Amino acid sequence: MNPFKLINEPGNRLPALVILLLIVLLPGYAWHTDTSGFLTDDGMYLMLADFFSPYREGNVLVEHFIASRSRFPPAFPVLIGLLGGGSRSMPVAHLVTAACFVLSSLAFFVWARTTLHAAHLAAASLLSYVLLPESLFFVLEIRSEFLYLALVFTAFVLLHRASESEQRRREVLLAAAFVISLCILTRTIGVALFGAFVLYLYGNRINNKSLYISVVACLPIAWLAIKEISGYSGNYTEDLYRYLEPQGIARLLTNDIPRNALLMLQAWPKQLAITPGSPWIVQTLSFALLALGVVGAIERTARKCVDAHYLIVYLLLVIVWPHPFHIPRLIYPLIPLMLVYGFIGARIVLSVASKRLTSWAHIVIVFAILVLIYPKALSIIERYVAPLPGHIPEDFRHTRTWLNTADIDGAQRNVETKKTVIELLKRTQNHMRMHECMYAVHPVSAILYADRLAIMVPPDPSMENLTSCEYLFVMNLVGEFKAKYPLESVDRKRLTLVDIAYDSRGLQQAYLFKIKR
Repeated sequence: MNPFKLINEPGNRLPALVILLLIVLLPGYAWHTDTSGFLTDDGMYLMLADFFSPYREGNVLVEHFIASRSRFPPAFPVLIGLLGGGSRSMPVAHLVTAACFVLSSLAFFVWARTTLHAAHLAAASLLSYVLLPESLFFVLEIRSEFLYLALVFTAFVLLHRASESEQRRREVLLAAAFVISLCILTRTIGVALFGAFVLYLYGNRINNKSLYISVVACLPIAWLAIKEISGYSGNYTEDLYRYLEPQGIARLLTNDIPRNALLMLQAWPKQLAITPGSPWIVQTLSFALLALGVVGAIERTARKCVDAHYLIVYLLLVIVWPHPFHIPRLIYPLIPLMLVYGFIGARIVLSVASKRLTSWAHIVIVFAILVLIYPKALSIIERYVAPLPGHIPEDFRHTRTWLNTADIDGAQRNVETKKTVIELLKRTQNHMRMHECMYAVHPVSAILYADRLAIMVPPDPSMENLTSCEYLFVMNLVGEFKAKYPLESVDRKRLTLVDIAYDSRGLQQAYLFKIKR
């Protein structure tokens, strides 16, 4: 296929321009030199990339400590490591994330055009996906969502081709099975696509089902076997299995499923950056878009489409997911799907009202999406180009901390606090020996920047429980914890102050204590 001929096809020029702009602009937007998000994922993926990298030797104690406790599947950190990224080469890791965003955008457009049978609607879907606030934030962090979405939409396209044509169906199905296997190795929730694939095989009476199922299962089973042999425990599949054991069914039905269902519903407007304080018309519009997406999903389900089966299995997994704080993030990969379903739903609803209105369906839905996501996308871009204080490194411009804090003064204070905490973490190497460890409320971030072992502060942080590590790291940048936690819960007489970090205003932002024995 001639790519230039494809670009010149009617309706393809806008998405081609969007993809080209992503390729040109994303490297600068996503660029980091030696900082990353203060989230578990960023640090885990970077240090797992060190573990899998064939190019360099790092702190073996740290790498094996992280690998032995990680619940994350290996595909994304393996990709980062093979391409030269890791905790000591963060720019490469961030460029890999940006490249995955471009690939996911391209795969999404191809699937959207196949599904909507209209290039202009697929282009509108693509533009909406790119401008989603969480898309603009995730591309600044080390996240596996974009690789996962690229694989999901590639699988959809392959399965659509297998359904439409007998030609080389076996090879196409084998390719789809391999892609689905990689999905599971990228994000555990990828088992939803496996479930949809099994329904597809049986619903379409495909021969050699066991072959395709085996291709999907071989890599995840091999990975689990390697973890078991290596003595590395922990994955989200085990968490889910333990959570669904018979003794938990009553709690699941009466408490957890209703709680998760409410969190899923609340996650929808949050993904569009709509808060409870947003105007009622905007909130109403967001749920109207959701309702249209549901109509589109029902239509796709009635036609036995694999993407609709995937949506159903995915939602069933999320509604019983054992970690409720993951749910808003788990909803993000469904947003592109629901955008396309929204177009389908609008077409159906408006055609029922009047066939003359059908041609206006896409105008209505595009307007609704732009009203919902454009203000937040614009505010992110405006903050991105706003000047940073002179004492704050340019790196922090490319962080959610800078871009998502409501007022610019607060953003400056937050990025300075983060900078101060990171500086002290890096200095801990001067105080701690290689084999020593510290307690911290964000142990993964502590390990990432300190290159020393760290574990979570115990739920009861009394001195009697602080027996595993020699040091205690305390900071103001604590997320869900109270500032300077757990200083108020421990006996200060049994702590020796080793180092302290001040910001430019002279405020104390982080401390390193030695625990007296």
